[in-house]
Amino acid sequence: MLGGSILVILLALVLEGLFAGLQKFVVPRGVAVGRPPVDRKASTRRRPGMEPAITKGI
Repeated sequence: MLGGSILVILLALVLEGLFAGLQKFVVPRGVAVGRPPVDRKASTRRRPGMEPAITKGI
């Protein structure tokens, strides 16, 4: 019974490694699923229409 459990675990690990290797070849190089997008620094220049309403002197 223990031998069968160990064989199943080894088979699962081998298949996991094969699928991970296959995925490396199948997925295009530029695809980054699951990764957060690169945080681009926002422009510090003031744009018209973007000012808060409080500064306009309501």
